[in-house]
Amino acid sequence: MIINIGMLAIANSRSIHYIQKMVDNDYFPSFVIVLQSKKNEITTGQKTGNSNEKFLRILSDNNIEFQIVPTIDINDKKVIQSLSKREEYIFIYSGPSGAILKKEILSIGKKFLHIHPGKLPNFKGSTTVYYHILSDSCCSASAIFLEENIDTGPIIHIKDYPLPENNIDLDYEYDPIIRSVLLIEVLNKYVQKNTFELTKQNSKSGETYFIMHPVLRHIARLKLEK
Repeated sequence: MIINIGMLAIANSRSIHYIQKMVDNDYFPSFVIVLQSKKNEITTGQKTGNSNEKFLRILSDNNIEFQIVPTIDINDKKVIQSLSKREEYIFIYSGPSGAILKKEILSIGKKFLHIHPGKLPNFKGSTTVYYHILSDSCCSASAIFLEENIDTGPIIHIKDYPLPENNIDLDYEYDPIIRSVLLIEVLNKYVQKNTFELTKQNSKSGETYFIMHPVLRHIARLKLEK
């Protein structure tokens, strides 16, 4: 099924999990804008140098139309121009880790569907999977539409997941897996109802976390061993 939703992505582990999970569930985005380094170097969120090749191969093998934009800056004017030319109103967002959409790109009349790896509004910000592990008995993911402030957009759906197994790679396996599972649930509901049911966040509640120190990451992994 071709859905009238686009995708804006860098070819990282998360994007590969997203598109593969979508294909496995017979959901094909109508168009994909792929951000790619001009030198084809390994960038944020890419574990190996063949991520670009793998992502593009999935698109090509499934006849998904795409365009490569030679930049990894999500706010680059070339990206904004490519988005502005498209008829899709909603784009699944899977950009570079830590990138923040600025006012200009958020003002072009598109909605960006983002899967955040934390329960909102309690866990906003970065590396929230690790903070969940340290403070909770489960992990979570939240589907939202992006706004100018970090992780404050309206909530589409939230899902809890069991703590990961000790031997799983948290950054390149567990995190993308739980996000892709929630993405499919969100798309299922959208296809059934032809709309997204939104819940406004309380902007004053919750905490915003920043990239976790390596020592704390190690402590989080030790907790999984127990």
